[in-house]
Amino acid sequence: MKFILKLIIPVVFIVLAFMFVKILISKKQPNLSRVPDVVAPQVDIIAVDQKDHQPPILSYGTVQSYFETTLTPQVSGQIIEVAEEFRVGNMVKQGALLARIDDTDYTAVLAQESSNLSTAKRTLLEEEIKAKQAAQDWQASGRNSIAHLTLFCANPSSKLRAPISNLLWRPRLKLKLILSAP
Repeated sequence: MKFILKLIIPVVFIVLAFMFVKILISKKQPNLSRVPDVVAPQVDIIAVDQKDHQPPILSYGTVQSYFETTLTPQVSGQIIEVAEEFRVGNMVKQGALLARIDDTDYTAVLAQESSNLSTAKRTLLEEEIKAKQAAQDWQASGRNSIAHLTLFCANPSSKLRAPISNLLWRPRLKLKLILSAP
């Protein structure tokens, strides 16, 4: 009996489902095709003159420049002002001021170096006076036949040459002595 129930129940369900589908198909209403109403567009006619037209174009993407320039200041210091034109995408003209740097450090160094220059000029004048006095003393001593050796270099070279024929008086060059160019 169990076997018969197992066989009959599924068959009954399949038959009932088939009948239900057949009823649904028979009750389906046919599609009524509607013809759309014809709408006549209203047209205005205007006179047109020939001229340039630039339509707005919206686009998205990344723009990369062909050349890149790195700006390097000539003096060190803190930036105290940046120009409004110095922004991404802005055009700047040659010579336009982009930023101002606090020049207090530069001014202080300039003043210090001006002071050093004045001191060096004064020292030079003192040494010229001493050299003139030494030359006069040398002439007065009567030792005119002995001259000092002056080393010079007309073109940069690694060889030192005497500029004139002279008698050496206290040469001060030794092996492994390190010289520095002015």
